[in-house]
Amino acid sequence: MYKMFKIFTSLSSWVVLWTAATGLIVSHQPIVLAQVRGQSIELQPPVNQETRLEVSLSRRQVTVYRGAVEVKKYPLGIGKAGWETPTGTFSVVQMVRDPIWMNPLTGQIVPAGDPANPLGTYWIGFSTEGRIWYGFHSTNQPQTVGQAISHGCLRMYSQDAEELFSQVKVGTLVTIVQ
Repeated sequence: MYKMFKIFTSLSSWVVLWTAATGLIVSHQPIVLAQVRGQSIELQPPVNQETRLEVSLSRRQVTVYRGAVEVKKYPLGIGKAGWETPTGTFSVVQMVRDPIWMNPLTGQIVPAGDPANPLGTYWIGFSTEGRIWYGFHSTNQPQTVGQAISHGCLRMYSQDAEELFSQVKVGTLVTIVQ
């Protein structure tokens, strides 16, 4: 008898473990054709309707997906030379309305609501390297959206950042590619 005994899901891949008289099949692929006693069996990944974000630095945009469905695209400002936005797979770790900003060079604190605060009114943090945090944020300089000008963060128009803030939560997957 064949029995599927566990299905594991993670943010970046899914794994199906299948026991059979011939052994164990482990897969990290979206669809698997397994051979069991000469028959092909298609194993589908679990349906995941979670929201996830995919950032294309070359296009300077973030795409919001709900499961496999593209929901919306937003333009972004990205990190400048020497302060590049990191690539890889991350998850949202912090969400703040009216964030304060600490200058990564001087340590100077700029309070929430201050016109000099480059974070604007919304912050969605997804990575940190010590004192350096990376995230999506609204900006007090909307003309910089679409440019490589930040300290590595992803700048958004205020209305777009507010909308994105309402669609994600701590734990939302963020994938950033060139």
